[in-house]
Amino acid sequence: MQIEAIYREGRVQFTKPIQLKNHPIRVRIDIPDDEIDSAESHQEFDLALFSTQVQKEVERLKALQVSSAADELGLEEGPANEEDAARWAGILIRNESSNEQGR
Repeated sequence: MQIEAIYREGRVQFTKPIQLKNHPIRVRIDIPDDEIDSAESHQEFDLALFSTQVQKEVERLKALQVSSAADELGLEEGPANEEDAARWAGILIRNESSNEQGR
């Protein structure tokens, strides 16, 4: 279901009253690109400029992120069917996009 809301000072307010069944719930929020001031909040770093220890830690965290997403979908041995494979690919694309945007 898609509903309209307004984000203001760290809070999301629905434009129409709505009663939710369960808490917490996962939501998806689309923000227009022109409303995001990411120039100052995101800085690119060349990982090669950091020590081997830092590079290993970044790789460890990336692997943890992937395994966490796999656990969330129940994909211990990989996708069981095409729908799971597509869902898994979508998660990886979302994570990569988030990383590129500094989130």
